[in-house]
Amino acid sequence: MPPQILAVIAAAVDTVLQGRGRILSIHEHPHPEHGSLDPKLQAWSVEGRRQIFSSHQVR
Repeated sequence: MPPQILAVIAAAVDTVLQGRGRILSIHEHPHPEHGSLDPKLQAWSVEGRRQIFSSHQVR
């Protein structure tokens, strides 16, 4: 991961949490276009989307 990206992430965390946050680790996950995703990771992604969509109110 480029150092510029790490600096942007650190600045965003500092701004949002007003200096009260600490980054413990950053893991870069593969992008779907760059190979297949781990099945467990894909299952978590699908479940997360399901929960978000089920929480929306249909009008």
